[in-house]
Amino acid sequence: MNDKSNEKFFSSYQEKTFTYDLIVRNNKKEVITIDIKDQIPLSKDESIKIELLQSDNADVDKEKGFLSWNVKISPSETKKFRVSYKVRYPKDFSLSNLK
Repeated sequence: MNDKSNEKFFSSYQEKTFTYDLIVRNNKKEVITIDIKDQIPLSKDESIKIELLQSDNADVDKEKGFLSWNVKISPSETKKFRVSYKVRYPKDFSLSNLK
């Protein structure tokens, strides 16, 4: 998808928003049921806050950061799921430090 992320700078912290589209297409000739799983990052550092902004009706496990969808998709149908989250962190911290 086109880059929908953005950054904001404040006096003592920065915010960065990440947005992703998950696109699933059924190329079979019958209806399928599929489990789709994704994960958002979690932080053990109290100075780094992560907020889920959009999950398109996913079941969310907040402790582990898992998102899951169980969907039926008709033949030749395409479904799109958008996931968006915001990371707020100290301005002197680099997100590339996260592993």
